[in-house]
Amino acid sequence: MKLLPLLAVAAVLAFPVHGEEAWPLKLSFPRHVGQTYGLESTLERRQTITLVQGDQPLSEEQTDMGLAFSGQIEILAVNAQGQPNEIRLTVNTLRRTTVGRKWDLLAPGDIVTGKWEAGDAQYYQNGELLPAAPQEALQELSLMENTTVSDDKLFGTDKRVRPGDTWPVNREQVARNLSSDGLPVATEEVSGTVSVTDASVVNGKMILTVIAELQLNYPKTELPHTQMTIDTGTFELTTTSRVPVGTDNGPLQQTIVSNLIFSSTARKDTGTFQFETRLSETHTERYTFP
Repeated sequence: MKLLPLLAVAAVLAFPVHGEEAWPLKLSFPRHVGQTYGLESTLERRQTITLVQGDQPLSEEQTDMGLAFSGQIEILAVNAQGQPNEIRLTVNTLRRTTVGRKWDLLAPGDIVTGKWEAGDAQYYQNGELLPAAPQEALQELSLMENTTVSDDKLFGTDKRVRPGDTWPVNREQVARNLSSDGLPVATEEVSGTVSVTDASVVNGKMILTVIAELQLNYPKTELPHTQMTIDTGTFELTTTSRVPVGTDNGPLQQTIVSNLIFSSTARKDTGTFQFETRLSETHTERYTFP
């Protein structure tokens, strides 16, 4: 079944809400066994690595990658946090783009089962692991999560909200969460805010638009047992979510834009080299619920 173009529908059926009314905010939506929904997911990534010795640029390498998925998802099992740890996918499209070249990784109508195993999502077709290309693509799209801290803990608020409301991210929780994932960062290097920018009624349901902005700074660090030094590192994340009020069927749409700039110095017998890595990524998910 072809998925509805959600944005076009919303443009026709949505209208803004004015006044002083406020609503409870929910950013995390636990799934339940038997739940089904349609999903369109796209991922675009660009990475540039520049190598410099002294004032002389030596090389620059740039890569571009895109992924597109559309299909139906059925929840087969969930963990204690209500996150899917087993799903069934009915694929409409799974397509990768690299340097302008496109190719399909699965055929329309393919049915795939995803299971959370050994710390990662593994995908099977007819009882056999998928080949590397579609396996890696589905893993990159993050169709299943396995986090212990919800978005509500990181970016939410217990207060009722209305358009124009802004509050800080939970800096301590963000720092703890990243450190547990092997990316240690000090609390004082975390900043960010969350804002409600719009409230609209779509098909009779109240929808809030929420923007979370997060910044991380990594100070100069000597890497032990190497000849490398991290000179600077910055990471910026912006998440725009359209979340319904009073339902467990959400979000309707989420777009995550991230930018990483990482500069380092390598010392070798032939001299000192400077590396700069720039990585930008945009991941958009659009959901349709029965």
